Amino acid sequence: MSKKEHIAETDSLIAAELSFFDTYLKDSLEGFTELSPGVYFQEIVKGKGKMVSDTSVIALTMRGSTLEGDVFYEEDETPLSFRLSDETGIPFNWNEAIRLMSEGGKGILVLTSSNAFGNKGFPQRKVGPYKSIKLEITIGKVAASPQDFEKYSILE
Repeated sequence: MSKKEHIAETDSLIAAELSFFDTYLKDSLEGFTELSPGVYFQEIVKGKGKMVSDTSVIALTMRGSTLEGDVFYEEDETPLSFRLSDETGIPFNWNEAIRLMSEGGKGILVLTSSNAFGNKGFPQRKVGPYKSIKLEITIGKVAASPQDFEKYSILE
């Protein structure tokens, strides 16, 4: 593929995403808050436990799909455990949304591709480049420190 063809294909994918996202925004994101450009969040269950902070260690489950409905991560897969302030390698621009949640809370996060997998997509999970995604997140545990988190993990 020539450079010119590659640029044309990229432009086409970006235009398709923007068009689809605009329609999705109008039809499906009522009640959502735009936290930053291309990052939309709605809390659907208010958690009753500890609030998430940058220093807390959290465990969450999620269901991830493209806006077209193709699931790339099932909620019953291994929970993700991390600290927001650590370099996790997780590509999602979700920190601002997670900071609004607390233990036991559930929320939906919608991200444009620039806030998710970008121009590379996630080929291992069959998500193409320039795909907006939806994450349904449940905060399972919030611990003040790695030591507290380990105690919780051992006891569960």
